[in-house]
Amino acid sequence: MKFKTDWEKRYPICIEVAGEQAMFSRPDTGSERMSYPCPTRMAAKAIFETVVFMEQVIVIPLEVRVCRPLQYMALVTNSNHSPLRKSSLRTDDNPMQIRENTLVDVCYQIIGIVMNNPDEEVLSRIPEKHRGNNHAHAYHDRFKRYLRQGRSLQQPCLGRNNM
Repeated sequence: MKFKTDWEKRYPICIEVAGEQAMFSRPDTGSERMSYPCPTRMAAKAIFETVVFMEQVIVIPLEVRVCRPLQYMALVTNSNHSPLRKSSLRTDDNPMQIRENTLVDVCYQIIGIVMNNPDEEVLSRIPEKHRGNNHAHAYHDRFKRYLRQGRSLQQPCLGRNNM
C-alpha cells in the first residue's frame, strides 16, 4: 500500500454562499440570458479563489448543494451601449432592452478539495526557501481562518459582480 506524502495530500474545503440574485449564464440562450440553476465549475472555483488565491495550489470544486428552493425571476434592463448592437445604434437616446431570467434568493454550499500544483513552471517560480512547503495545507489553513474572520481577498459574487 502506497502512502501519500504531504505534497500529494488533498485537503477538503467548503463554503456557503448566499445572495439576493445570481446569474450563471448559459451560452446557448443567445441574447436573452438564462441562468444555470447552480454555479458552474469555473464559477465555484472562482468563489473559492475570492477568499484565498495561491498559484501554488489547485482548487477543485466537487459538489454544489442547493440550500434553498430555486426561484427564477424575469428581468428587463435598458442598455445604451451593449456590445450586442451595431455601433451606429449605440446612443444615449436609443436604449436596447435586454431580457434575462435570473435566480433570486439563492444559497449554495460548495464543497471542494485543494492540492498542490504539480506544474513545473509554477514550481520554478516558488522561492527556494519555500520549495519544500506544503502549499495546499497552508491554503487550507488560511481559507478556514479567513472564513472564521469574515475576510476575503475580494467580495465573492454569484455571477453578478455589479450588484
